[in-house]
Amino acid sequence: MDVVRERQVAARRARAVAAARAIAAEHAALGIETWVFGSLVSGRFGVASDLDLAVRCPHARKYAIESRAQEIAGDIPVEIAYLDELREPWTSRILSEMVDAASLR
Repeated sequence: MDVVRERQVAARRARAVAAARAIAAEHAALGIETWVFGSLVSGRFGVASDLDLAVRCPHARKYAIESRAQEIAGDIPVEIAYLDELREPWTSRILSEMVDAASLR
């Protein structure tokens, strides 16, 4: 990977980490539990990666949080997996990968 691309990935990853933390903090204030999984956790995050979030929240708040999460993340697409709606094999995969946003480095 050339130096320019490495810098692009590092900058995008830093924005994604900051967005994940901000989204999780806002969610926590609303009583919504939020974790990060996918490429940001596994180390595969790149210039075209999205921000994968696993969420447990009251039914009434579902989907209302999506536009706000996208607003916070800016140009990084956000995908939200609602834990109570997942089916195998996704449930096991996401549960094995997810971490608290505050633990992201």
